[in-house]
Order: sequence, then structure tokens, then C-alpha cells
Amino acid sequence: SFLTVMEYNGFKLLTMGDLEDDAIEQFLEKSYIQSRISGTDVLIAPHHGLDSSYTSELFEYISPDLIAISDAGGTDASASSKYSDQAEGKTVERRDGPDKEKYVISTRDNGVLQFKIYSDGSYKAIID
Repeated sequence: SFLTVMEYNGFKLLTMGDLEDDAIEQFLEKSYIQSRISGTDVLIAPHHGLDSSYTSELFEYISPDLIAISDAGGTDASASSKYSDQAEGKTVERRDGPDKEKYVISTRDNGVLQFKIYSDGSYKAIID
């Protein structure tokens, strides 16, 4: 798996595929990685948000508004509550209901997540 940082107009999204916690911690030993991930707005939780990929060390370098978990079903091995404690929170617009502040969003519970990124670096999160 790759550690990937996507940045557009100041909006930054970090994804790590299926990296496990040991591999993430090895990446975090590198100062250029620490600096590159700083300012992350949205984290796509590694390895579908499983506990085996959660490392609190990551949050020494990032304070994301939202953490997205791509999963098909709940599991006892989920680190969703740990991730929720690490996110700052963001008001998410819902197409089928009222806007709501979220910390963690999952494809299982929320469906498709879209981002509208503005030229000033601000962004809107939308759940379909």
C-alpha cells in the first residue's frame, strides 16, 4: 500500500490504503513525511478503519476535521471510536436530511462522500 497525500487549493486528503500500524509508524519516522501530512483536512482511515491499522502516533502530526472509513459492515475489530476521538469535527451537508456535525463518516452508514473545494482552500463535505 501507499501513503498518498492529495492536495488541491489548500485542501489536503491523506490516504494510506491497507497499511498496518507498524508500517505507518515507520513512515512517521521520516521528517519529510511528517511535514507533508501536516495540515491534513480529511483522513481516509487505513485498512478500512480496522484496529490493526490504528496508531495514535499519526495524530501527533495531523488533526483532521473528518475521518472517513470505507467499510461494508461493522466489526469488533473496528477502531471507529478511536478515530472519532481524534477528529476535530466538520458540518456535513446531507442531500436527504439536515446538515450534521460529524467526526467519522463511513460508507456503510453514510454512503458516498463528496467534497466541494473552493479557491480559498475551504471545503464542503456532502453525503449522498
